[in-house]
Amino acid sequence: MVDNSSNSDLIALTCAACGAKLHIGSDIDRFACSSCGTEFMVRRGGGVVSLQPITEGLSDILVQNKRIAAELALTRLKEEIVADEEQLRHMQESLVAKPALASQLPPDWFYAVTVSLVVLGVISVSGGGSVTGIGVLMLCGAIWPSVYIFRRTQKLKGERNAMLSDQQQRMNAAHARIAGKKVQIDALRRSLA
Repeated sequence: MVDNSSNSDLIALTCAACGAKLHIGSDIDRFACSSCGTEFMVRRGGGVVSLQPITEGLSDILVQNKRIAAELALTRLKEEIVADEEQLRHMQESLVAKPALASQLPPDWFYAVTVSLVVLGVISVSGGGSVTGIGVLMLCGAIWPSVYIFRRTQKLKGERNAMLSDQQQRMNAAHARIAGKKVQIDALRRSLA
């Protein structure tokens, strides 16, 4: 590859890419072939002059850049996992902190009073006379609260179930994100090894 004439300032070489004849001055360290445009670094040492395509040097830089990018991605993914686990912990804590359905329902004494009013209303109605009107009022007064309580209970149970389902879906999504990031970390670690 080298045709070195010690008498002149020009060195005659051949382009490794296209085979064109090149003449390089002794003060040139980098140049491009006038035929194909390939860039070369001129290497001199021990009386030998050689050409190294610049792309060879770039491949080392590319490998280093990939390594740095992988290391940065590892750091970022680890930070994201910590944040996702913290979010998951808050979700689990808020699920425990939500008031229980029983605390949103009427107290047990309310059911006892309602049943008592129904019984009194039935006894009053069966007794006849002027008490019948009062019995009907008491009976109606007991039925409507019971219907309200039943409907309210069903609504609260539905809301609670919907909330639990939504919370579970969000927690499952957080678990999936964490698992996916751990897979990415393992893949990055294997690529760095």
